[in-house]
Amino acid sequence: MLSLWENQFKDNDCTHFPTLKKYNPAFCAQYALECSGLLESVNARFHDIKSKQLELDIFSIPFSVTCFCTL
Repeated sequence: MLSLWENQFKDNDCTHFPTLKKYNPAFCAQYALECSGLLESVNARFHDIKSKQLELDIFSIPFSVTCFCTL
């Protein structure tokens, strides 16, 4: 979603932000930079999420995980 917004802001398209349309579209370039920075932050924080996929499957697909329970 951030990529979509970044590209739209670069094109001065504020479709998803009707309140922003009322103001000067020159602000769109500033918001495009903010979206770019947010994308970089998210990618840096979650760069290793694929390596943790097995541990996370229990939350996303709980019935596909083998449970090793001892009673």
